[in-house]
Amino acid sequence: GVHRRLIEGMQSNVLLLGIIIGLIAKGNSLAVPFVAFFIAILEVGASAMQRTLAIPGELVFIVEALILLFVLLTDVLRRR
Repeated sequence: GVHRRLIEGMQSNVLLLGIIIGLIAKGNSLAVPFVAFFIAILEVGASAMQRTLAIPGELVFIVEALILLFVLLTDVLRRR
């Protein structure tokens, strides 16, 4: 490739991110670009933290999962 080496996790979570973005946007096509931008900021920030602070990059998956859980929980609580 361009980098002449394997970059771990570079394309492995694209489908997962698409599903997460769709669920957080709740099917609103106008919200998708904003949610995608927010998730991209999280991904880039996690990559930078991994390089500079030696924090595991997978930590961003936990943050994304918590955001998704809180968004889905608001729907559950509204229906009650």
